Amino acid sequence: MRFFRFLAFSLYLFFLVSLPLGVFWDWKGWLAGTLVWLAGILYLGFRAKESILSSMKSSPISPAEHPSLHRLNQELSARLGLVPPQIERVPGSTPLVAAFGFSPSDMVIVVSEDVLRLTRDEWHALFCRVLTEIRFGDRISVAWLARFCLALERVGLNTAFGESLVTSRGLLRRALFLVLAWVPFRLFAGSQNDRAYDELALRISQAREPYVELLHRFESELNRKPMNIPFALKPLFLFAPESEDPWMAVFSGRDSLGQRIRWISQRAGQPS
Repeated sequence: MRFFRFLAFSLYLFFLVSLPLGVFWDWKGWLAGTLVWLAGILYLGFRAKESILSSMKSSPISPAEHPSLHRLNQELSARLGLVPPQIERVPGSTPLVAAFGFSPSDMVIVVSEDVLRLTRDEWHALFCRVLTEIRFGDRISVAWLARFCLALERVGLNTAFGESLVTSRGLLRRALFLVLAWVPFRLFAGSQNDRAYDELALRISQAREPYVELLHRFESELNRKPMNIPFALKPLFLFAPESEDPWMAVFSGRDSLGQRIRWISQRAGQPS
């Protein structure tokens, strides 16, 4: 399925670039469009993971700095048959967790400073959930989605929401960004069934109460100290705050943390 998603994305880029040139300049246009398309695919794939990490302003967490965290990562990864993902940190007091990669053996988990202050039981519940999605979800596709959206932003197609309200140029750039990102988002974001991954992770970790408490804490912290995550990076985060930008609401389809908490509590017969 992942291969067909990437194939459809490649065909989308091909026709997006080559069709207009072919219509105006016949075979020369198709040839030029094909070369531009190949260059674009190579650009998106070149040092893609490093580019995303640079956009996040992350830095590696060494085993010497957090030995318990790395030991837990290795233990849970071995249980799930995974190569232990690289662990990086981003600054900030809001609890944020991202997971992505461009191959199963080269994944990375990015956490905020606030997450590093969790207890070991909370780390265990959290990493079971993140590693479950890496193992059974499709974090490679969302990594390609983020890479494509970052490329659009770097050529100036996206703007801050406030700017798009007050300038016609900003409004046009935002509208063009949304049009170009729509197909890749639908291809790569897919139907992310957070509830299924939550339930599977809970069966693996046997830590329902710590995980529900963790989600409660994340929800409270994100409401109290909202974090503005760039739209291009948002698909990478497993517990991202809801976007305040109504333009971006058309792309949203995931359950909120409150909905997930209520669903898990109902499954356990507990009050939410």
